[in-house]
Amino acid sequence: MTTGNLVNVALVLVFVLIGGVFAATEIALVSLRESQLRDFERRGDRGRRVADLARNPNRFLSAVQIGVTVAGFFSAAFGATTLAPDISPTLEQWGLSEGVASAVALVGTTLVVSYLSLVLGELVPKRLALQRAAGVSLATGPAL
Repeated sequence: MTTGNLVNVALVLVFVLIGGVFAATEIALVSLRESQLRDFERRGDRGRRVADLARNPNRFLSAVQIGVTVAGFFSAAFGATTLAPDISPTLEQWGLSEGVASAVALVGTTLVVSYLSLVLGELVPKRLALQRAAGVSLATGPAL
């Protein structure tokens, strides 16, 4: 694997993780209890902003959905266009025609990136955010 390929894989992972931050923020904010929100308000400006967001989900849900969708789109599109062409020659060496190898590489890369997006960009971040809602909310909420 070349340095360029490693950079491309790293960029795909960055896009996936950006989507994960949005997903974690969403779950963390909607899972906060009223007692936690009152505690946040006593902590200062950052806590007040988080409490205000959590009490009015309409202010952040659309931004979160846009963030998750755009990050997922970029991870899949970037991954498919940069990684699939490097996989195609290997598939051709295995006996597939050029057209079939390109199609299989594109579909395969898209499936792998989609799986990573689902697991690392949705499921794991949401699970962690549910377990640490207060910390995640304070860390990421004000940025929304």
